[in-house]
Amino acid sequence: MTNKINIRSTFLPDDGCVMVRCDLSQIEDRMCKMYCGSPKTIELANRKPWDYDAHTENAKAIFKKYIITKQERYLGKKCVHASQRKMQGVRMSESVSKDTKGDLFIHPKQCDRLIQTYLDSIPEIEEVYFPWVEKQVQSVGVLETSWGRRLDLRHLRIDNNLYREAYSFYLQAEAADWTNQYLFIPMFHYMMGKYGKPVNGQIHDEVIVSVPLEDAYEAASVMVMSAQQTREVPKGSGNYLCVPADVTVARNYGDKDAVEFTRLPDREEFYKELKKGGFEV
Repeated sequence: MTNKINIRSTFLPDDGCVMVRCDLSQIEDRMCKMYCGSPKTIELANRKPWDYDAHTENAKAIFKKYIITKQERYLGKKCVHASQRKMQGVRMSESVSKDTKGDLFIHPKQCDRLIQTYLDSIPEIEEVYFPWVEKQVQSVGVLETSWGRRLDLRHLRIDNNLYREAYSFYLQAEAADWTNQYLFIPMFHYMMGKYGKPVNGQIHDEVIVSVPLEDAYEAASVMVMSAQQTREVPKGSGNYLCVPADVTVARNYGDKDAVEFTRLPDREEFYKELKKGGFEV
């Protein structure tokens, strides 16, 4: 049996530096809840991860149990992604198998049941979000996010695949522009101004920089302050969202001993936690 190589561990920070990663907490799920627009879903969208882990709570609702395993939380996360895009159980089953390289198989019928259980727990997705998106496709044909990003569907055949693309567009595009405008661009200017180099990378809703360890807290603080802004979503709704940001300090991108901060502490506690994690503070 061959050892599995973690390709991510080959992505390293600059010499003499550590990686500081900032991730927008469950942003697509929060966007879906904002587009649902009910007082309940807006309140859920604005909850902080240190008080409420959406994926864990979703898994509890899906599996109808209080104590959730790591695997069940993962399935809860996959189920949410599938549900918010009106995905069928077959597709979710294939996605789980692909993610786990075949180690985990969930029958399509079971996936269908999990998806429906989640939708029953947040009925606004089926009652509000899906019909609203479908109306935009049918009557307007041009989808537009709160940032002004547009998707023109007017010359395409309307079918279930097109609707699923539309459901995804609002969630993914809102997340992408929040990441670009509130995280990537500010950090690009911060890094160029202070170190004369750009950010190391952007992966979906995460931005990565490499800085000297003694500067890690300052970089983390700038990232969190930039990312955690308040914005009206959807535009013109009168409803506002603040997306929390997680911070991770690592020796490389695949570092299993990386130190993660769901909530950024003060400077002293920050470096105390890094020292516990094996960093030479």
